[in-house]
Formats: sequence, structure tokens, C-alpha cells
Amino acid sequence: MPIVWKENIKPAEGICRATSTGIVQWEDSMLTKTLKMLIVTGKRALKASYGLSVVTETITQMNYGKLEFPSLGVLGFTRAPLQQIYIGCDDNLRVHLENNASQSNGGVEGFVGRYLNSSLKEMSSRNPRGMVESFGAKTLSLQSRGMRSYGICLQTEKGQLFLMAEVPSLAELEGAKGPEFMATMAASNLPRGWASAEEIKSSGAIEKLMIFLRKTEVDVHVEVPVGDAMCTINSGILLEIFKLGKNRAIRLRMDISDPEGKLPNEGDEIQIRVGVQDRAFSFTTNMLSLGTSLIEGSATINCLNLLVPTVVKLDQNRSAFRIDAPEKIPVEIKWIDSNSSQTPISSEEADSTDELEMVEELENPAFRGQLMDLSFSGVKIIADLTSLTSPVLGDSLVACRLFFPDEQESLTVKGIVRWVNNSLGAKDNPQDAIGLEFLEGDESNRTGLEYIRQYILRKQRMVLAKRIHVAG
Repeated sequence: MPIVWKENIKPAEGICRATSTGIVQWEDSMLTKTLKMLIVTGKRALKASYGLSVVTETITQMNYGKLEFPSLGVLGFTRAPLQQIYIGCDDNLRVHLENNASQSNGGVEGFVGRYLNSSLKEMSSRNPRGMVESFGAKTLSLQSRGMRSYGICLQTEKGQLFLMAEVPSLAELEGAKGPEFMATMAASNLPRGWASAEEIKSSGAIEKLMIFLRKTEVDVHVEVPVGDAMCTINSGILLEIFKLGKNRAIRLRMDISDPEGKLPNEGDEIQIRVGVQDRAFSFTTNMLSLGTSLIEGSATINCLNLLVPTVVKLDQNRSAFRIDAPEKIPVEIKWIDSNSSQTPISSEEADSTDELEMVEELENPAFRGQLMDLSFSGVKIIADLTSLTSPVLGDSLVACRLFFPDEQESLTVKGIVRWVNNSLGAKDNPQDAIGLEFLEGDESNRTGLEYIRQYILRKQRMVLAKRIHVAG
């Protein structure tokens, strides 16, 4: 049976509020507020433009991949928890909108404009700004990010309105502005000395960790058993901490997917791991039940209910010691290509030393960016997509040129692109996050890698001394 969420709930400090009636209510997470905003503004725009009422509302978590979207318009935002909202409809609603277009409601353009104005008023951010990026009834090919991609369907008597958006975590939203957010949140919410601990057993300290996960909405990676000694790897978001009977419990917003439709049972052991800076929290807990969380109207999102753990272990989140960039360090990336073109070449294709040496002959960088973090073995880069001349491919050989503020000359090291992810941009600047692993075996990298190691040690010598057994 699903859990009735408001029964026997004891609020956790810092994430609840009292009403005038004395009843304690949970403050909505940024995810919940954003999903609710999408639905409420859709209802208002339909009512104001065409007098249509919504009969049912549904929310779907999208999987990774491409989908065909019947678009009416695309909205773009800055200083907001969303970058874009895609608005579309089925054929029935499209015909109704076209047939009932008038000077008073402005047709499709008026409808999209009303949705934009309503969403700006409802967004949970200070002074958000938005614009209509495109109009037109056409089919778009969109790329969804998976756990953070949500599709919303508003059913009316004349057809269906579709909304789609990428809803970031608070950590991702604030992290796009700089690396200070997570460090500040960790210092103010996590138990003292957590960074050098090997495990946490105090119930109070574990409670602080759960509240930290709830506030930041970081990705929680979950191993879910599905029978026959098999498990699926899922990602979720911690929505709530509550008391169920005599037990403290946590509620994860998560869709459990399995090709054969198998689901875990009550009492099954669940393995969880969460990366925070260069450490990782991991613990074993037990499943209480599957459930849903109400967002707006009839729209719900699926959840997994688990016991709060009694022991949390900590280990290294990356194979090498890492620091967030303590100062502004610009980066340029050049493809290593024997033809001196801008097309990236993979590590499997580059089988000669001559190709590696050609990088110095390239005059223009493939793209520029900003260093986000730095370790002995690699870097994370936020790329400025406006300067990108060709797609960034995984396993591409590149030369990374770093401009350290205290050095008169730039530093160049060779590396391999290990991953590329979409990331939030600051203001109007689109960005991608790129993970680069240095080529350890290349002798031309020796000087650059040694400088990076010494730079990290100079900046974080005190912290490293306390945690040398973790850094390895």
C-alpha cells in the first residue's frame, strides 16, 4: 500500500514551515515548485485564451534520447530555474486553436505570450526574464536528459496541451554561477569534520546529511534489486524526510525502470551512493514501499520510500585528489588532427606521434571555456558553445591550454575527452560540461602535469595533509 505522506510526519529542521492554523507543512522543493508552475500556467493560458478547462493533468519523466515534439512555441529564460519551455499540442487541440483564433485572443502567438507572462509571475526566482524564441506549428527533434526531463500533458475537452522542460537541481542551478555554492552548503549543513571521516554513525549527523541532500537536490544513485540476484541502477532526488510510525524515513523521487517490469519488495536492501565534491557518501537501507507524490490537480510523480540509514560510509569520489577552481582560469581546446582541421579525432585513430605533435600548428582553438575543477588526473571544463566550431566527441584527443593568473605564459597539456554533458549556463551563455583525462604516458605532458600537481598542493596543502590517506 502507498504511504499516506501527511500521517505521523515529524518535520526536519530547515525544510518546513508553520501555517496560521498551527499545522506544519513541507516547503516545496525547487523541483516540485517548477513542475507545479508549469501546470498552473498552462491552465491559466488555456482559460484566458480560449476558455478551455483542464480535465486531467499527468507528468512523465522522460528517458535519455531523442523525441519528436509537436511544437507551438519555445520559450527561453534567464535568471530562472529553467532555460527553456517547449509548448505543443495534439492535432485536435491544434485545429481548435486555429479555428478559434481571433483578434482578442491573438491566436497561437497570443496563447504562447500569455503562457510566458504567467510563467514569469509564478517562477520561484528573483527577477526572472523570458522571451519567445520561436512560434509555429511544427515538429521538433528534441534531446532529453533523462531524470531531469519532464513532459506534462494537460487534457482538455478539445485536445491535449503538451509541455516539456529540463528541470535542474538547485546545486546545478547555483553551480553554473561558480563553485562556491556546494562548498557553502556543505560547510553550513553537513556535520563538522565530514570531509576527513571514514563513516558516520551519529543519528544527528546522518539527519544533517539527509537535510543537505534535500536542500541541494543532488543526484542520488540507487541500486534497486529486481530478483534473481539482479539489480537496476537508477537516479533519484530526495524530496522529504519524515517519520513513519517509529521509523525515520526518506522519500526519493524516482521512476524504477526494468525491461521485464520487475519491482523491488518491501524490506529489500537498497544501496545508495551520492557524490559531494571529491567525496562520496554510500549506505545500505531498506525499502518501505513504492508511492506517489501529488504535484497539482491529478498530476503525481513516482517515489520510493526508504528507511533513514544507521551508518553512512565515505570514500573518494574521484581516483585523484580534486579541487574546485579557486580563481578564474580560462581554457582553450584544440583538436589533435594531422590535417590541421577543426574535426576532432579519436584516440583510436591517432596512432602516431606525428599526429600528437601537430597540435602546435593549429592557429585557432576549437572552443574556449572556463575551468570548473582540477585534479592530478583531469579537469572539468564549462565550454562556451558560442565559440564551438564542431561537435565534441567522446574519446577525442585534444590539447588543453590553461591560462593560470600567476603565470605569464599559458600551459598546454594533452588529454582525452571522457564525457560531455549538458550544463546550465550563466545568463545568456549556453554551456556544456566536458570531462578531460590527461595523457599520463605522454612525455610532452610531464612539465604541465607536474605544474598542475604543485598548483593543487599549493592551494590545498592544509586540506590534503588531513586527508592524504584518501587521496592515495
